[in-house]
Amino acid sequence: EPWPEGTFRNDGQLHNHGYAKNVDIIGSNAVARATVRIFEAPKRNRWDDSYPIVVNAFYSPMVNGLWVPAGIIQRPFYSEEFDQARNYGSLGTICGHEMTHGFDDTGHLLDGNGDQKDWWDPSTFQEFDDRANCLTTQYDQYGKEVPDWYDGNHVDGENTLGENIADEGGMRFAFQAFEKSHPTERRSMAAHRLFFTAFAQNWCENDRKDMAIDSLSSDEHSPAKYRVLGVLSNFKPFANAFMCPLGSPMNPKQKCELW
Repeated sequence: EPWPEGTFRNDGQLHNHGYAKNVDIIGSNAVARATVRIFEAPKRNRWDDSYPIVVNAFYSPMVNGLWVPAGIIQRPFYSEEFDQARNYGSLGTICGHEMTHGFDDTGHLLDGNGDQKDWWDPSTFQEFDDRANCLTTQYDQYGKEVPDWYDGNHVDGENTLGENIADEGGMRFAFQAFEKSHPTERRSMAAHRLFFTAFAQNWCENDRKDMAIDSLSSDEHSPAKYRVLGVLSNFKPFANAFMCPLGSPMNPKQKCELW
C-alpha cells in the first residue's frame, strides 16, 4: 500500500471555512471506516491513520508490525552525512524501541500473528515479571529527588512500564546493531560516546512545570529526563564509555536488565 487509505478518505469533503464542521467530517469518516474494518481480515501492511510525513515510528501489536515513516528518516534523527554512531544512537534506538514493544508488558502476551496466546512456558513468564518489577521499582523513584518541581508527585513505574521496557530494549538492540555494523574493527571510545549522546539528544526538551506534573498521570512515557537517565544507568557500555565509577548514580551496582 503506497499511501495510507486515510490520506484520501476526506477528499472533496472539507472546506476552508468551518473548522468544527471539518473535524466532525473527519471523525465521522474515521468511525465509518473503522466499522467496516470490523468485518475485514487484518492487513499487516496497512498504515492505519499514520502518514509518511509523520515524524515518529509505530508498532502495532494487533498485526505485529513496525512502521517507520519517511518523516523521521531525516535530520536530526538520521542523515547519510552523519557518523554511524549518531544514526544508530538516534534513529536506531527509536526503531529498537518500537521493536521491543512486541515484547513489553502487553506485547509479550501476543504471538507472532498478534493473537493473545500463552507462547512462553511458566518459568519464562515468571522471569519476565521479576525483571519487569525491577524497572517498575527503579522508575517509581524518579521525581522524588525534586519534590518541589513535581509538587510531591513522582513517576508511576507501573503506568510507564511498557514504554520503559521499550526504551531499555531499544538501547540494547541499537547498540548491538551498531557494534555489528563494523565487525572487523573495534569501535572507538569517541564513537561510543557519540552514540550515547545522540540517544540522549532525542529526548532534549524544556517543559513547563504544569505540563511536567500533568504528564505524570496522563502520559504512558516517563518524563524525557528519566527516559535518558533510566536507560543509560542500566547499560554497562555507557558506564564504560564515560568511565562512571561503580556505585555512582550512572553506574549503580544493581542494574535492571530485561532484554
